[in-house]
Amino acid sequence: MKFLSLATLLMLGACAHDMALMTRDETLHAYGAAIRWGSFDAATRFQSPRAYRRPLADSKREVKVSGYHVITQAVDKEHLTLTQTVEIHYYRDGDLVEHTTMDEQLWHYDEEAREWRIDTPLPQFP
Repeated sequence: MKFLSLATLLMLGACAHDMALMTRDETLHAYGAAIRWGSFDAATRFQSPRAYRRPLADSKREVKVSGYHVITQAVDKEHLTLTQTVEIHYYRDGDLVEHTTMDEQLWHYDEEAREWRIDTPLPQFP
């Protein structure tokens, strides 16, 4: 009986792990697309409740993102947290100069909600 219970627990743990892996890339891609398209309101939906949320400044609405490139990505051994560095190229309406900013992101997999959440604020565009 103990063996059966242990086997069941291991299978449930494996299912959570597989679900985390399956949804991770999809979530990261969707968040990146929201930033690329300037849908900052949509991007806030990926933030965890514990993340610090800055008010969405009007200046963000003037920003046009021209590139979003993942530079580094590291996943913990349980595959439940992820850090990545993203290089974002952008310009402002009426400005012909392209700027670059680096965005350090920390993500975690919420096992109860079965979704990935970002624990860091939206990127800043200095």
